[in-house]
Formats: sequence, C-alpha cells, structure tokens
Amino acid sequence: MENQVILVNLGIYQDYTNDNIFNLLKYGNNVILIIDENLLQFVENKDKIKIIKTSELDLTYFEKRNRLNTTFRQGFWKNCSK
Repeated sequence: MENQVILVNLGIYQDYTNDNIFNLLKYGNNVILIIDENLLQFVENKDKIKIIKTSELDLTYFEKRNRLNTTFRQGFWKNCSK
C-alpha cells in the first residue's frame, strides 16, 4: 500500500526538502509538494512528484485576515500557519 505524503515549503527554501523527497520516494510513497513558485528551481526529482504551486491556491482569505508576525525569521509564523 502506497502512502501519500504532502510536504509544504513556503517563504524560504529548506535544504532538507530534497533529502525528504528522496527518502520518501525510495520507500514507495507518493509525494505532493506545495511550494512557492520561486523556490521550484531548488527542487530535485520534479518528474517523480506532484507539485502544487501556491499561486494555484486561493489564499486571499488567509492573507486578508493574517495578523501574525511577518518579520520574524522572514515570516516564520505566517508561513507555518499558511
């Protein structure tokens, strides 16, 4: 039975993302990556995973209502919540 794993990478590219994808694929998981389009250049194995760009999602409600700190660690709390 294959597992489906969703990874999210927003704001700042995390170097361990490619390691996570590699290991998940190695053990037969289906991987979906939700990512900011400007970070796609860093992703490996793009042909083996499903990629959803944040620009394809309707985040207007979240953006209008967000009151989280957007300066700490380049928007850490906002990106975690999004």
